[in-house]
Amino acid sequence: MITKRITPSVWFKDYPTSTLLDIHSQGPDASQIQKIAASDFIRAADIRPEPGHSFVHLITTGAQEFYGPNNNADGFNEKAAEFEAPAYWRTGKPHTIQLRDGLSGFHNTFMKYGSVYREHNNSKKGGRPQGDIVLEAYNPRMHRGELVVKLNNDKWASEIQKLATGDPVFWSMGCGVPYDICTMCLKQAATKRDYCDHIKYSKLEMTKEGRQIYVINDQPHFHDISRVSVPADRIAFALAKVAGELSAEELDTPPMWLPLSVIEKVGSNRELVYAGILNKLAELEKRILAQGLSPDESNIADSFGSHLDDETVKELDKYPVGDTLSALKEKNVMLPPDAFVRIVLKRPQSENKDSAGMCECLRNVFSNMQDQGDSDAISDASYTPHDSQRWEGLDDKAESLKEQFSVEDEPVRRRIVILSINGKPGHSKRAMNLVEPTVNAESEILAREYAKYQISFLAGVDGADKYAHRVAVHNQTVR
Repeated sequence: MITKRITPSVWFKDYPTSTLLDIHSQGPDASQIQKIAASDFIRAADIRPEPGHSFVHLITTGAQEFYGPNNNADGFNEKAAEFEAPAYWRTGKPHTIQLRDGLSGFHNTFMKYGSVYREHNNSKKGGRPQGDIVLEAYNPRMHRGELVVKLNNDKWASEIQKLATGDPVFWSMGCGVPYDICTMCLKQAATKRDYCDHIKYSKLEMTKEGRQIYVINDQPHFHDISRVSVPADRIAFALAKVAGELSAEELDTPPMWLPLSVIEKVGSNRELVYAGILNKLAELEKRILAQGLSPDESNIADSFGSHLDDETVKELDKYPVGDTLSALKEKNVMLPPDAFVRIVLKRPQSENKDSAGMCECLRNVFSNMQDQGDSDAISDASYTPHDSQRWEGLDDKAESLKEQFSVEDEPVRRRIVILSINGKPGHSKRAMNLVEPTVNAESEILAREYAKYQISFLAGVDGADKYAHRVAVHNQTVR
């Protein structure tokens, strides 16, 4: 048996994978169901309002015949069919295998084995269900799986509030398959150690004949649907990994990726915008690294604040991270690296020991992403602003930070004038650093996350090219 974790949003980038259902006395709202769910999946007789509970519609998996594999090279066949691999190199003859019922036959295992959890803390790990799966169906018209889950309003207050206001809530599924099947050689692997060289070294690549290399998960047995938190938990997972604090099972979970070149060709509109911003930042960064900062660029660099005071960080910590980032972006206020880590990871400043190393990595972070084909920088929507809830005091706090941290023309100009009068504090001068910053795996992880935040920050703003230049300059000298 081989275990998989599957993220629905990988397939359905431009469509919400979870929707709070409007339940009236006679059942679900018919017009809402017609827009989001399979035909005849949710009927009035199926659900009635329950005091203290809410119902959520979830999209689970997409069939590989229509959506392809996910970013981790996992595909799910829709139904029983004969699958033909490329010609064997030994015989030159096609090789075929008979697939079983795929999603159409095995999606119902959600009802037999599955429950709702948080962070995959399922029964296999001794965890208790945090919600119930009440309906399940495979949608043949949309070629995807769907669920309805019931959640306790008190236990799930934060998530229900997010869904009610249209904010994203992220989910992940756990399933097991007896073996998965390579699309190139049809090798059946019961563990990752059994993988053929196609999957070990070339997954998701396209052959010259137009075949994509991935694995088919023919007989999935779904055992959990979990609410997963991003980005903080994902960053924490990466940091725990480099610190050697994860179990063997957790370490066996490979990163999800897709070549940047592929996303630039077939990505969603949002991903294409992000790719353009990444390439712009990388080219600016390479030019600065080659030629150095001009006097005007040095002035811009010095005009950006490096730190938020503790009181302001505490105030911003009162609000959900996504709402904070959205409110700041509305004011064109960009968090400095130290504040970003403290607010996103909820780390006190005393634990932020790697700030200098992180800032050192920021000097060429976009170039590295571009050169390495790092698609996660544009496929990850964790920092994408959304229509945030209007929390009392949040807009005022964001407005108050414009003078020190806005990328707009007028605040930047005023800060440069003040610096020219008062003298530069020297915080951005590399010559002031008598001790070379220590760069390690944690530094690189945090710098990469901050860079992904900056890409999201620039997306969709007027004057993005000018602001991109200021972001690239800022990253060269911030301390």
